[in-house]
Amino acid sequence: MTNSYRHGFPSGQPGSIILHFDVKKDYATLSVTDDGIGFDTDDGKAMMGQQLMDAFAQQLDGKLTVESVPGESTIVKLRYPLPKTATQTLSPSDG
Repeated sequence: MTNSYRHGFPSGQPGSIILHFDVKKDYATLSVTDDGIGFDTDDGKAMMGQQLMDAFAQQLDGKLTVESVPGESTIVKLRYPLPKTATQTLSPSDG
């Protein structure tokens, strides 16, 4: 979220940042979407923030995707498997 604010809205431009967290049966997805200035994802320059996000995704055995349109918006999604204990449900007798 910090990167969205810092890089998407330079000079205090107005805009929106939307966080969405979704949990399915065995995985979770976190997405950060902004309507800031966007950037060229094909320029080959991985910024420090992106390198850190990539490393974090690897630690979670997850996948990070970044979609951006210069002048329009950026969407960053992290999808990762949930730990086995988080996907187990209690039986009615477990109370």
